[in-house]
This record gives sequence, structure tokens and C-alpha cells, in this order.
Amino acid sequence: MKLKIAQNSLWLCYALSNPSLMNHMVPPGLEVAKVSPVEGVEPREMLMFNAYEVRCAPWMQGSRVDVQTFVRNKQSGTAHLVVLDVLTDTRNWDPINGLTSPNSVVTIKESAGINVKFDGIDKFFVKGRPGRVIKPNYTFIVEANRKCYFGNFRKGYTMDFKEEEIMHPVTELRNLKIENTCWKEFRGGLIIAFKHDTPMEFDVHVNPFMLEMNKLW
Repeated sequence: MKLKIAQNSLWLCYALSNPSLMNHMVPPGLEVAKVSPVEGVEPREMLMFNAYEVRCAPWMQGSRVDVQTFVRNKQSGTAHLVVLDVLTDTRNWDPINGLTSPNSVVTIKESAGINVKFDGIDKFFVKGRPGRVIKPNYTFIVEANRKCYFGNFRKGYTMDFKEEEIMHPVTELRNLKIENTCWKEFRGGLIIAFKHDTPMEFDVHVNPFMLEMNKLW
């Protein structure tokens, strides 16, 4: 399953206010760990919001916000990202809920920095202007993306990608205006907001339709 991510995908990185409770929401054998998403940011436990436009023809084309945290395997120490929740205006699949319908209405404008608005049960609005260009952290961007998880589902999914493509320098966002009602009980202060200036492509090793068919047998 190839995911094409448009340029200007956004990250909001917050301090995680309750790491011990979050550990009960990720798969067994994993634990929340400290990470620095970009150079110059002190590593710490984080709750992150990744907003982006995605193209996965023909069944998933639209925009989404993935709520994520960074974890490590307790035994091997490998780095991973866990998707905790999804806001989306297109169809979605995950191993817990299966195929689901859109749950948000989205407006994205890119002319003056970035302007992202998701309206659904929760509100997610971000507006900001470009600031300094910085280098992303290899562990966060590359290592943690090699195998990701959804919620507390035990089995993860691996992804292939070009390292040089996703390690391209990113742009910090300044003069931020944010309205975010999502996951307030786990959010501390905002640490950094940044965007990828180039598109990216991920080859996810999962077939949602075959997995759904297998449930019927």
C-alpha cells in the first residue's frame, strides 16, 4: 500500500503529561520514551499531532491528523511510533476498527505558511508562518518509521521509504495560532511546530482489504 504524502505535512509536538498512563495504551512490550524530533530540541516524552494530505489511490485520498507518541521496545530498544487516534476526511483503516468512514471536515491552505483546520467531534486548527530551517532527528524520522503500531494492537506494520527524502530539512513554524481540543488530558506545553517542505512516499506493508476479508472467514 503506497502512501503519497503531500508537501507541507505538519507536526505539532507537545510534552506528554502522563507517560505512565500512556504506557497502558500502547502495545505490550513497548514503553513511552524520550525523543527529540529535530536538532536543538531536548529529548522528552511527547504527544504529537501529524497533519497531512495523503493519496493512496483509489480508496484513500484526503487529509488526516494522526495523534502519535514515540516508544521503544523494552527488550531490543528499537524506536517506533504508535498512532493513538485519527481525524480524517477520507476513508481510514486500522487493525482495531477496520475500514471506517470520514470523521472530520478539513480545510488546508498553504499560501501564507500553513493553515490547517479539522472540524469533527474534536477541533484542530493551526495557522503559522515559516521560521528557521532545521534538520530532523534521524531516530524520530527514520528509525521510528520503519515499524509503526496502532493503539495497543500487538502487531505492527513495517514501511519502506527513501531516507534522503524524509530526512530533508524541515521548517519551524512561528507566530502560531492554535485551537486544539484533542487529547487534552495528555497534553502539556507545546514544544515545537514544524512542516516538511517536500512530498514523501511510504510503502506500507499491509493490505487493508485482504485483512478485512480474512475477518469474514
